[in-house]
Amino acid sequence: GNSNTGATPVRRKRGPASRVKVEQRQVSSPRMYSVPVRSTREDEDVDDPGAVSPPHNTKPPKVEPKAEDSPPLPTPRIDRVHNCLVCGGQGKANKEGRNLNMGDGMQDLKYHYAVCYYNEGAFMDLVDPGQENKTIGGEALEEFGLKFKYKCPFVTCSRNTGRGAGKMMGYKEYSIHCGVAHHLLEKVMARDKREGMNE
Repeated sequence: GNSNTGATPVRRKRGPASRVKVEQRQVSSPRMYSVPVRSTREDEDVDDPGAVSPPHNTKPPKVEPKAEDSPPLPTPRIDRVHNCLVCGGQGKANKEGRNLNMGDGMQDLKYHYAVCYYNEGAFMDLVDPGQENKTIGGEALEEFGLKFKYKCPFVTCSRNTGRGAGKMMGYKEYSIHCGVAHHLLEKVMARDKREGMNE
């Protein structure tokens, strides 16, 4: 009677039925890369602990593994690449603006655009440098954190948690950080009328 009561919880926790359903759901996701699994070997690995000594013939008539034998092929990801629409990637100074990847390289793309927009003064009306660090025109007097430092106001931000907790930044770094991490970049891009920017 002991092996009979032990079989049910083991099958629920580690049984092939629950694992197959989860994997079928994941395979359909285009971002997920999955390698087809040989279901018979997996079934044996999972089922063997429950029926170690005599191999029972009550398990093989399951239908689920057949559905997994030929999973639908995941659609290949095509990363779109383009040159920065602000600097055009022209010249040595702007070479990071060439071949920006709109898929895997999204973080680099956002950072590059934030730097370009900062250089154009696009964050001036969105990120206030404070009264003491401002010219009459509203620009930051000192942007590298030598005299004035800024702390990110978002409590849950990575700059305020973990290793980088409480890291102070100069105005330029702070503006770019707010652009990339806190959606100011999207605000700036939304009002940019350059061709192709709405993508």
